[in-house]
Amino acid sequence: MIVSFVTGVLSYLLLYKYVALFVIAYLAAFLIPLPSNTTLLAASAFAGQGYLNIYFIFFIALSANVAGDVTGFLLSRKYGKKVLMKTVLRKVILSEKYTDMEKVFSDNAGITIFTTRFFGGIGPLVNFVSGFSDSISFKKFLLYGIPGEMVYVSFFVISGYYVGDAWLDLLSPIESFWLIIGVIVLVVFSLKVYAKIRK
Repeated sequence: MIVSFVTGVLSYLLLYKYVALFVIAYLAAFLIPLPSNTTLLAASAFAGQGYLNIYFIFFIALSANVAGDVTGFLLSRKYGKKVLMKTVLRKVILSEKYTDMEKVFSDNAGITIFTTRFFGGIGPLVNFVSGFSDSISFKKFLLYGIPGEMVYVSFFVISGYYVGDAWLDLLSPIESFWLIIGVIVLVVFSLKVYAKIRK
C-alpha cells in the first residue's frame, strides 16, 4: 500500500510537477486523507537533485495549504451549523457541554490553530471548528494559520532538500514525531475541556 502510493507520488510529481504538488497539498489541507508530507518531502528531494525549483515548491505548497485551510473555514462558516442543526448532532450543539468546549477552544484558538497546521488529520478539523465559532474571525484564523503553515512547509522542504535520496528513510521518523506531538496537543486540549466542564 505505502510502496504503491510512494510510486504513484513519484510518477505524478515527475509528470505533472507543481500541479500535482498543489492538488495533493490542497486536498490534504481540506480534509481528504492524502499524505501530503510524503509528497512534499519527495518534491523537495527532487529539487535537491535539480529536477524541481525549491522556491516554487515552497510557494506552491504554502499557497495550497492556506487555500485548503481557507476553503474549510469558509464552508464551515457559511454552511456548517445550518447543516449540523438538521442532523442528530443538533442536541449536542445546543448543549451546555458544547458551549463550554467552544469557549475553551476560543480561549486557546491562536495556539491551537498554529500547532494543528502540522497535523494532516487534526488541522482540517480545526479549520471547520474555527468556522463554527463566531468568536474566531477570518482575520484571526489567517493570523495564526499562515505562520503555522509556513513553519510546517519550511520544515519538510528543508528536510527533503538536504537529505536527497534518503528522504524515504526520513519519512517514518518524521511521521512518528508529528504523531506524538499531535497526540500531546489533543490530550492537552481535551484536559482543558474536561476541566472547564467539571467547573
